[in-house]
Amino acid sequence: SILDLYFKRDQLAIEETSKKYGKYCNTISYNILFDFYDAEEWLDIIDYFFLEGDYDELLVKAVQLALLQYPKNEDLIVRKAELISREDHKEALLYLLNEKKEINDKKKLTLLAYQGAQILSKAGNHKNALKTALDCLKHEENEYLLNLIAQQYIKLKE
Repeated sequence: SILDLYFKRDQLAIEETSKKYGKYCNTISYNILFDFYDAEEWLDIIDYFFLEGDYDELLVKAVQLALLQYPKNEDLIVRKAELISREDHKEALLYLLNEKKEINDKKKLTLLAYQGAQILSKAGNHKNALKTALDCLKHEENEYLLNLIAQQYIKLKE
């Protein structure tokens, strides 16, 4: 038995314990972690890692864990799109378009479309960024959206 191996101080005891109980222990620790943070706390953690810039591995892991716990949270979806856009703007847009299919709330769709417009702008596609931002304006008017529209007009005039 495993206990006999421990009493004999046999190194095999650790391996056998891991084989028998490792998955169970990982599940318990995973559930404890998930119960620890709500969506707003995950967003604070993710935003901290975005601002600091030195924690790419932790940022990726935080986004993954947060979306496992809150898969339909629009703010978390936006953060994942921002993360993806660091490497590939097109992939980030595809991710947003895919996530948009699941959402029926106009305000939440506008948030995702606004993020898409920002990604288009970063990719240098100012014409489509402007078009997307103007479409967003039909559903909601806010200072960020108006600022983005103004920026795209300026970029197109340059």
